[in-house]
Amino acid sequence: MKRTILAILLIFGLASTALADSFQFRTSTGTIAVEAAVFLDGNLIGYTNAQGIITIQSPQGGKTFSVRYMGKATTVTLNITGNPQLHVIIIQ
Repeated sequence: MKRTILAILLIFGLASTALADSFQFRTSTGTIAVEAAVFLDGNLIGYTNAQGIITIQSPQGGKTFSVRYMGKATTVTLNITGNPQLHVIIIQ
């Protein structure tokens, strides 16, 4: 029993401390950026959904992302905090 508890504690201790935040991308005119491609370090991490929302799981802190929508790329710095509130980001 002690070994089982110790193994569980060890697994939780080694688990990633990544947090997830949800971001909604909108253009400066208020249009929701549906199916916008989101990149981190040049690698595609996903697309926004029909409401312009993407959930990003990453270690806590500020990260610079590139968002490509309607042929235009915008660089944004997003702060990953683990806050469950939706963050609205304005892009070009």
